[in-house]
Amino acid sequence: MVSVLAIAMLAASNVPQEIDDLNARDLAAEVRPGGVDGSPFWNVNSRQFLYAPRFDVRPVENACSYRYCVVDAKGKRHVFRSEAAQSPLTPVWRDVAPGSAVLEVVGLDAEGNAVGRAWRREFHRAEPFAPGSYPPAARSYRECARRGLEWMFRYHPVVSWRTNVFDKTYQLNCFPSKNVRAVVDAALLLSTLDPSRRQELVAYAENAAGWLMATSVREPQSMRGLPLTYADYWKETRALGDVYKSKQIAHRKRNQVMMIYPAEVAASMVALWKATGKKVYMDYARTIADRYLGLQRPDGSWALVLEIGTGRELASNAIGAQGVCDFLGQMSKETGDGRYAEAARRALPSFCERLRTFDWEGQFEDGDVQKKPYANLTQFTASSTIMHLLEAFPDGRYLAAARETLRFCEDQFVAWGTPLRKSWYAPGAVEQYDCLVTIDASYSQMIEFYLRMYELERNPLDLAKARALGDAITRNQMPDGLIPTVFPYDPGRAGRNWLNCMAFTARTLLRLADFCDEPDAL
Repeated sequence: MVSVLAIAMLAASNVPQEIDDLNARDLAAEVRPGGVDGSPFWNVNSRQFLYAPRFDVRPVENACSYRYCVVDAKGKRHVFRSEAAQSPLTPVWRDVAPGSAVLEVVGLDAEGNAVGRAWRREFHRAEPFAPGSYPPAARSYRECARRGLEWMFRYHPVVSWRTNVFDKTYQLNCFPSKNVRAVVDAALLLSTLDPSRRQELVAYAENAAGWLMATSVREPQSMRGLPLTYADYWKETRALGDVYKSKQIAHRKRNQVMMIYPAEVAASMVALWKATGKKVYMDYARTIADRYLGLQRPDGSWALVLEIGTGRELASNAIGAQGVCDFLGQMSKETGDGRYAEAARRALPSFCERLRTFDWEGQFEDGDVQKKPYANLTQFTASSTIMHLLEAFPDGRYLAAARETLRFCEDQFVAWGTPLRKSWYAPGAVEQYDCLVTIDASYSQMIEFYLRMYELERNPLDLAKARALGDAITRNQMPDGLIPTVFPYDPGRAGRNWLNCMAFTARTLLRLADFCDEPDAL
């Protein structure tokens, strides 16, 4: 039998020289440098770097130059001098071994004597992408996607929707705009792969959609019809446990709506309307669209969190509006109502502001709202924002910014090897600073971004990276078809497999299969 290592070595020997050259050229680039032309330092809370970083080093009094010393994971010292206190680590970066590193910057006088330490920082030097060096896929992307979706419809919190039962034994149903909506998405997706089950699967979708509509917000009028972000059943199911405190979080936030999620639910309703022809689903989506029109701020943004009952804004933070704008644009096309497209257009300045500051704020219902800039960055806000701009402006004006943003996402949230944490699966992708674990949906988000860039620029390196992450997903799939949320799979997290993540990953794998010209799964 040929070993996995032998297969990987053979694959590495067959990597086109073009991809190797493109990879080397890409690694020589710098992610958005702080301190240049007024650009802020976005990396104040960063923990790893793939591309050579520069830091907000304050000048030392009487210093004429600066000595930079990086001690890498092997104990080797890498030293260079610069006249600037905020120089990138480019002169030595290529030679710094992957793993933990320490940087010290010392101010020097005209004779080269130390006059004061300017900076000391520990960080993780991320391992670069190594084309052809990863194990092969365990199965085709289509097969992986189909098996994952079929697993979902054997899983009790999903099966319960067959009889229209909201399963409170599944602790993550406390986030219904994600996990109840996921039943709609997964059912419609699987019905395209298995038309023989279409009637059964559409019934699942309609039952889940009906629950979301029936439980939606009633007061105030400005929020009427918005689906619940949180379902509160913590007290009545306390005896079942709440290991990661999801149900307690939902209980505490039960009177809040996080405004990124109604648009996601509404987009699923539009898909269900298209699948069934039933006007009730489009009517509900339009209700949500109208609420966004009424709740838009004068500057074009939307508040991140609103209070049920009062409509009061509970934080000054604005949502990352890319999903909302995608939905409003879709509604404008479906209904012919130009008000929706106009609202999306008015939100564009908030997109450009995030792109200017690089404050890619993490916005997740089970986490806290970011209180300080750059405290909790995420690849999701960054990638989805720039992909929206690429769609909104197909003339290419945002292509360079998209490449820069892709480098940011890879720099901060991808591990090609030698991971920041031993618990990570590599190659892997993580979600946000506040949730540093390798998650299937994070893989999928990066794959989507790589594929979008490949569509636009036909850079084979992008497709190679997408495939490396896709192959890793297939290797982490369980024998019964489960695509676990966290890689590698931990049986202790069995109740923490997010349905929305699984449905998203299945969709992404099918998209990746199309790019790779995979035949349809049998």
